[in-house]
Amino acid sequence: FPSHDRQDWFEICVASLKGQPITLLVLSGTRGNIGKGRYQGFSLGKHQYVSFVDPDDLVTRNGFKDCLELLNKQPMLDGAYTAEDQCYKDNKGVWRVKKAKPEQGSPVHHLLVLKRSLVEQYASDLLFEAQYPETRMLQHMKSDGVNLGYTQSVGYVWRRYRKEFPWQR
Repeated sequence: FPSHDRQDWFEICVASLKGQPITLLVLSGTRGNIGKGRYQGFSLGKHQYVSFVDPDDLVTRNGFKDCLELLNKQPMLDGAYTAEDQCYKDNKGVWRVKKAKPEQGSPVHHLLVLKRSLVEQYASDLLFEAQYPETRMLQHMKSDGVNLGYTQSVGYVWRRYRKEFPWQR
């Protein structure tokens, strides 16, 4: 969990993680390279499963619980992920929520929980991707036949910014 830049949502994010069935590690982050921050975080933990959360996003009340329940019910899965809602400011500066379409789920930038043993095999992929490290790692996992389960529940809320997505104006 890298903590820098977006202090306006950092406290909301941390609050969303209270009561979750996780051990939270807050990192100082690696400015300019998200992959190095993810790599650092994954290498620090000791539990069977790993995940990450960006400091400007939040996890829903049952996000981790839903992933872990699916992994416990289907032990042959290598990981599990949820759907996401997206929030953004409209042209009047009002925060809006774009609701998830569960049938369009993707493990990229959603709540994603993976077996630590699997992440350790692919962790070096994170070091080579500054912006979307999990995308590269998941592409390699997919080509190797890694089995991910989809909960079809909303477990993550992603804050999107106009400068990154000009179509939101």
